[in-house]
Amino acid sequence: MLKLYRYLDKKYVDAFFDDGSLRLSCFSAFWRHNDAERCDRQEGNVISVYLTQENGGQTILAKGVYGQNAYVLCTSIVCDEDLMKVFGCNSYMTINNPEQFASVIKESIPSCYESFGASCIYQEQRIIQKDIGYIRVEDNELREYLTAQLDRKAFFIKSKSYSHQNEFRFIWSTKESISNYIEIKVPEARKFCSCINK
Repeated sequence: MLKLYRYLDKKYVDAFFDDGSLRLSCFSAFWRHNDAERCDRQEGNVISVYLTQENGGQTILAKGVYGQNAYVLCTSIVCDEDLMKVFGCNSYMTINNPEQFASVIKESIPSCYESFGASCIYQEQRIIQKDIGYIRVEDNELREYLTAQLDRKAFFIKSKSYSHQNEFRFIWSTKESISNYIEIKVPEARKFCSCINK
């Protein structure tokens, strides 16, 4: 089973194992970070390119900002002391069962309707290209139609400059617009994690 590593200062690791205290962030909070390793002002900004050769060919470009209704928790798939230092941390927690961890947290987030996670995809450009066939819709229906074609991949695209982080991220989608982090307590999540303090 995949294990994940969340790099933190020891006081936050201790708080989690004391009572389940956990901070979930969001893309707009990532935009405001002062730390170069955590700040990504393009987070969630993706260009979708819809190409097809059907009916003589068609190309549609759509720029979108994704994840504005989602909470995010970033981890790494590698346990590496040098990476911990890159983040300026002195400890970490291991998530031994990511699926169950995400599931119990979902129950503690107001108006959360889904959770999912994946490793980040590092690209030079934040572009998703796909063929969804020739689109036969009126202009006033195009936005709604393209929104329905959105791929979860958009939540995981990052610049290649961050590839050393080997990030796996959790996403919790809600029915509300999210502009800041949330502090929650999920003591049930502790049994899916372990702690090795540095």
